[in-house]
Amino acid sequence: MDIHLPTLTIQPDWTAESQLVKITEEFDEVREAIANHDDINVVKETLDLIQTGHTLLQIIDNSYDGHLNMTKFLVEHEAKLRRKGYMR
Repeated sequence: MDIHLPTLTIQPDWTAESQLVKITEEFDEVREAIANHDDINVVKETLDLIQTGHTLLQIIDNSYDGHLNMTKFLVEHEAKLRRKGYMR
């Protein structure tokens, strides 16, 4: 599964802290959909949760004027997943 998320226009009042609140809200919505055995909403709310996490990364990247080497972090992340046996 390969998911491509849109890059949002970061609003001036969006902070890492406010995004964490939003992540918590989205997580709770995923939990509720799972509890209700509502697979369609599990998918929709999980996409919202992933998008919100992606937006948090954008906010952090913006604090480095866009010079955060996300490729390096992704390579390290994939290496960790391989070490744990979650990827080949």
